[in-house]
Amino acid sequence: MASRGRALCFGWLELIEPDRTTLAVIRVWALAWLVLLILGSVVFGQHWIGAADPFETYASTIAHLSPWCRVEGRLRLGNPLANLTFWDPPPGTAAVVATLLGSTAYDSFTNTTWWIETVQGSSVPGTVWGRGGLLVMIAVVYLTFSLAGVAMYPYRRDPALRPGDLPRRMAGSVVPIVVGYAVAHYATLLIVEGQRVAINFSDPLGRGWNVFGSAEMGVNSAIFNHPAAIALIQLTAIVSGHLLGIVAAHEQSLHLVQPRCALRAQVPMLAVMVGYTCAGLVLLFSP
Repeated sequence: MASRGRALCFGWLELIEPDRTTLAVIRVWALAWLVLLILGSVVFGQHWIGAADPFETYASTIAHLSPWCRVEGRLRLGNPLANLTFWDPPPGTAAVVATLLGSTAYDSFTNTTWWIETVQGSSVPGTVWGRGGLLVMIAVVYLTFSLAGVAMYPYRRDPALRPGDLPRRMAGSVVPIVVGYAVAHYATLLIVEGQRVAINFSDPLGRGWNVFGSAEMGVNSAIFNHPAAIALIQLTAIVSGHLLGIVAAHEQSLHLVQPRCALRAQVPMLAVMVGYTCAGLVLLFSP
């Protein structure tokens, strides 16, 4: 619950906070994040960081898609989908992946013509639109995925499973989608804005320094001269992520539902996954 709330807060900072690019706001958020982690660690112990730090939660969740795994104490290459299939996610994981996917989808949605015209033509402040849109997008992802998971309950293999356990156990199937969407949506941002890291590294506090000689470097945005290549990368990332997600959902479903009704039990989740694929492509390439 804590990690989900903090992931939502950082999503709000990235996408909605009007002054999010100013050093004053970044300093306040960084200080608050540091204080919360330190105080939480003192009060609740070392496990607080893994449970409450959104960066730790994001990294540990995405890490289950890694091809590296430990076999008898040794690090070896393996099938990344196997890690997702046999992963027993902690409580709240479904909400975490819904927050990650929903916030990225919201970022794409705010670039559509309809959203821009609606917000600019409204008397309601843009931050109010932003908060509502972000929460609605996350809620849509969470509710649709949860309902698809709960729909598998009548066909469960283990009688001890509760309805709420199934969305949690299926949450790993959303991880490839989150990764694919993140690559498609943020790859160009990383390539262009990532150069500013090297530039600002020489003057991190805005004092006019040039410690490492990189403060006077310029940003090379030549990648935007190749829109066809960018579109191909985005399309490949989204489709690949969704295909891997569907495969992971299928494999996990086979471990959760009775074999004789495996096909019928997977229909709702398959429909949701296909819906995410179509929605992702529409949002990414909408004018």
